[in-house]
Amino acid sequence: MTVFLMGMLLSLIGDAIHIFGVVGLLDPRLQAITYCKLMLVICCSSLFFSRCYSIKSCFFIYGVVAQLLQSIRIVLLPIWYPTGAEEAMMANLIISYTLLLYLTMGFMALASYIVAGLFLLSMTIALLLCGDGTCMNPRLWVIFTCIEIMTCILSYIENKAMMGIKKVSSERQDQIIAMNSTFGLSDKDMRIFLSLREDPKRGDKAAAFFFDHIDHESERRLMAAVEKHKVDVMLRNKSLSERFPMLTDTELKVALHVMEGKSLKEIACLLDKSENNVGSVRVNIRKKLQLSTEQDLREYLLG
Repeated sequence: MTVFLMGMLLSLIGDAIHIFGVVGLLDPRLQAITYCKLMLVICCSSLFFSRCYSIKSCFFIYGVVAQLLQSIRIVLLPIWYPTGAEEAMMANLIISYTLLLYLTMGFMALASYIVAGLFLLSMTIALLLCGDGTCMNPRLWVIFTCIEIMTCILSYIENKAMMGIKKVSSERQDQIIAMNSTFGLSDKDMRIFLSLREDPKRGDKAAAFFFDHIDHESERRLMAAVEKHKVDVMLRNKSLSERFPMLTDTELKVALHVMEGKSLKEIACLLDKSENNVGSVRVNIRKKLQLSTEQDLREYLLG
């Protein structure tokens, strides 16, 4: 939101300065375009503050329409001023690139690509209109085109990184909701739990630290859930041992986790064994149960 509002404020100031004739060419036709940009700033700000549109929508509308107006100005400059408008052209190119950079900083990837396309198109038309290269020369076109491409690549990388952060944040939120609904943990308790996940250095002391810092009611609910789970595991283990008496205790534990759909890596972590060791146990289970290579171990155990 800060980037959006700062952009609106700077655009408002810049447009007002041009309208009052402090900078730029004092041409009523060019100032009319500036009036349109000024109205765009006011409209987008009003839509945002009135909550008619989200900040993302206002950001997108402003960026694309503002560049459309800038592109019109870039194309018209060599038509209205075949000579003597070099400084005005440079100023407009800088404004267009600043707009592209502004959208990139606001993580507006799609708007950045559209603005870059409009910018490139307007520069190309202006270059063709300036046959003698006075208002828009090829060197200037190459420089700004290269900068645009690099900025679009930056926008793409930035957007991918932001999507990754959002995914992690969403997964964390899902974990919090699941833990809250299952164990009734408070937000404070969940923050403690998540901080332990991000600090692997605690090792075996992590559980003790967690139980020392959560409230007594949360601890009671967790302990009750653990006891219930232990009973459930014992009952399932007993049922499994009755069905397959030929399996050893270790094989029964591995079979139980296989039934729960856990991966080789997860089982190795839970039983404090290597993945190769767990893999060998799985092979032994399959041999004792006389399973063919086509038969799925989990489906057989659940059957």
